[in-house]
Amino acid sequence: MSKEELIGKKFTLDLGSTPVEIVVNDITENKVIVEYLKSTPGRIEEFTISDFEYFAMIKLESYEQPR
Repeated sequence: MSKEELIGKKFTLDLGSTPVEIVVNDITENKVIVEYLKSTPGRIEEFTISDFEYFAMIKLESYEQPR
């Protein structure tokens, strides 16, 4: 999935105890910035690219690797 396709997309992430619904707000060089929707509305969190791929069970195709 490309970076452009990901922004604005909703996901349910299994972070352990309870799945949480999020929407992707932005992607930087090495972070995915998400906003929680129901469990803690308005909460913003940053995930590393690799952590987000793991929790969302997707593979991002186009992003720059940190140097």
